[in-house]
Amino acid sequence: MKNRGFTLLELAIFVSIMAVLMMTFLNRVMYYQEQAEKAAMIGVVVAVQDALTLQQARLRILGDEAGMVALRADNPISWLAEKPRNYGGEFYDPSTKSVSRGSWIYDLKAHELIYFPEHTSHLVFSGEAKKWIRYRVGLGQGEPSNAWVKGNIHTVTFDAVDPYHWEN
Repeated sequence: MKNRGFTLLELAIFVSIMAVLMMTFLNRVMYYQEQAEKAAMIGVVVAVQDALTLQQARLRILGDEAGMVALRADNPISWLAEKPRNYGGEFYDPSTKSVSRGSWIYDLKAHELIYFPEHTSHLVFSGEAKKWIRYRVGLGQGEPSNAWVKGNIHTVTFDAVDPYHWEN
């Protein structure tokens, strides 16, 4: 009995199966990288929203309505105890050339906190040509929901400027 090794057909089948497995593996790795980036980005947004709630409560206790109005022009990252590792700083009218992907920056001109996503395969933007995720502090006025609230400013929000979502 003679040992011949693999035939050419067996080798081709083995290589094809390995190629399919590797492509599937790489596709899943890229998907999980994007999901990890999404989770980290949402973590920063939640931290900023919590910090804004604390700022709003502090200013409401002090009765400082002018301070609440000034929150619109503040860099929300300054409210955090620790800056995110991927915070790139403040820019005046930023461009994609000046900021690396996967970074947060603050736009001094538009008063927006902007995230430049690195992975956008499953990220969908509504009508915006730029693939940036932008957030801005907003002020709400009107009738207070509680009798103890004084002044004209009753809500301070931190919301996305343009709608976006991740597809599964």
